[in-house]
Amino acid sequence: MKVIWNDGPVMLDLQSELASEGLAPLERGKGSNVWYAMGYFLASGKGKILALHDADILNYRSEMLARLLYPLANPTFGYAFCKGYYFRTDSDGFNGRVARLLVTPLLRAMKQILGEDDFLTYLDSFRYPLAGEFSMDADLVRGLRIPFDWGLEIGVSPKFTETTQQVVSAK
Repeated sequence: MKVIWNDGPVMLDLQSELASEGLAPLERGKGSNVWYAMGYFLASGKGKILALHDADILNYRSEMLARLLYPLANPTFGYAFCKGYYFRTDSDGFNGRVARLLVTPLLRAMKQILGEDDFLTYLDSFRYPLAGEFSMDADLVRGLRIPFDWGLEIGVSPKFTETTQQVVSAK
């Protein structure tokens, strides 16, 4: 496993060098961090599966990573992408409010107004479409163009429907 520290001296030098050539992402944030991770993953040529987790998971356990990797690592399943989710609570109650109170009702309302649509059905099939945990095989990483801004979780989802039907959601 390789941890990339995007604000560390090595990565800041790399970002500066790429920016001077007009190759670096223009905006800082999760999208650019994922862009660098994917670049490292592909350039190293060492991995077969790339997994990404949000850094704000307070109750992180190693089995979360195992559950995210297993559907892709097991060759009998044939999956190319896995989107994770988990039940989020704290002392104040339920978390994941944006998905529960906005995204899911919005997707379902759009389906009612616009009629059945494969893309809307696909997005609605994820329990937490905004979950930042996902894994994908190297072939999928190679062909992916990611958004650099806040819309990473929703922005990458259409790319998977274009390239593969081998998608699973892991709890």
